[in-house]
Amino acid sequence: MKDLIEIKKCKVSKVGLQFDENLKYDDWKQIGKQLELMHRSCGFWIADWWHFGVRKYGEAKAMVAQLEIDYGTFRNYLWVGDAFKLSCRHDNLSFSAHFEAAQAGEKRFEMLERAEKENLSSRELRIIVRNYKHSLLPKPKIPEGKFDVIYCDPPWKYEFCSDLKDEIENKYPTMELERIQQLKIPSADNCVLFMWATAPKLEEAILVINSWGFNYRTCAVWDKEWIGMGYWFRGQHELLLVATKGNPKVPEQENRYSSMIKERRTEHSKKPQIVYEMIEKMFPNSNYLELFARNKRERWISHGNEI
Repeated sequence: MKDLIEIKKCKVSKVGLQFDENLKYDDWKQIGKQLELMHRSCGFWIADWWHFGVRKYGEAKAMVAQLEIDYGTFRNYLWVGDAFKLSCRHDNLSFSAHFEAAQAGEKRFEMLERAEKENLSSRELRIIVRNYKHSLLPKPKIPEGKFDVIYCDPPWKYEFCSDLKDEIENKYPTMELERIQQLKIPSADNCVLFMWATAPKLEEAILVINSWGFNYRTCAVWDKEWIGMGYWFRGQHELLLVATKGNPKVPEQENRYSSMIKERRTEHSKKPQIVYEMIEKMFPNSNYLELFARNKRERWISHGNEI
């Protein structure tokens, strides 16, 4: 940090920098490196400043009142400074990476090592830490019994698109394909399965269907009336797959719906409410189970981490 004692060859104010028009290119680059390091490190510096004041003078709160720093931000600086003492910090990682790793508790040092070894961004590290913390939570037990109608929206894990992966995993923890396949599903001998799948996850959804002992039959399409992301097509739809186990009865003629569901997308991953009503009318007086549910519904057994 010796290069950061002062920023040479430019004038610094609270609202900007002023440069001499004769500034050489190499000097300009060096100033940029200094500014980048200051940006990455100021959280540590403020935390160390505060802790030194408390240790040396016993009281530093009066000084804090003079700092134009949001209290929540300042508190985060101190928290990370406590979590990683000076000798434990990684020079190649930003303060934000240390902040994400600190949330892993006893695993924070391991997370920091992994972030540097794998060259993870702060966003990628945030997802890893979040999934680790989720793994520590007690898992709701899949209900016992036999259900003749099962409805699910599996938490598919995306590997190919970082933006989509961040959007999803910042909302809820995902599961590897193998873990979903290994779930023991309490299906009756004659059972109907309704499973949501995005277009890129269609093949994996079929694998899960087969692993659970079902056979794919048909699907409906949800037109979200909203255009999302995508490498080939920008996704505007999701698929509601239908699979069966054994020999369940098909819906009565008057209870068969159009394969096109049109309803504008609202919250992330929230599916059309009308699907519950469709299933209940197609298969009345059934034992209904929803897996990976986020809300409870009357007459249904709901299973999920958010229930």
